[in-house]
Amino acid sequence: MEHPTLPDYHLIEQLDYVDFYSNSTGDTLIARFKESSVIDLEMAKESLDLIREYKKDRPTYGITDASPKFLDFTADARNYYRENMIKGETIIHAIVVEDMATKILANIFARFDKPKVSTRVFTSIHDAVQWIEDAKM
Repeated sequence: MEHPTLPDYHLIEQLDYVDFYSNSTGDTLIARFKESSVIDLEMAKESLDLIREYKKDRPTYGITDASPKFLDFTADARNYYRENMIKGETIIHAIVVEDMATKILANIFARFDKPKVSTRVFTSIHDAVQWIEDAKM
């Protein structure tokens, strides 16, 4: 199955709250969170473990598609993702949100929580993919 808007990305794993997609070379992963999900610490651990298992110690580019409505990450989940996304495993990270207001909030998170990986926020999955493709050059 392909990503709903990115035909070059195929489904690699599904959980109740997130679908994971990868491109054909396996160097870019998308975590597409599902609508009306509340991501807690256990979910954060499960999803990051799954990503690490898939990557098999090769560096990758990451996209978190957090654009579905009514999506929330608990403080523990956000802290876990921040502390456990290790530079060298993930080269750069894009976050996709639904609208400009959410983008502002996500940028505040990125500035104050200081992710260990270079992170940028977008309102378009296509813009996020383009940023990553440009970084590969």
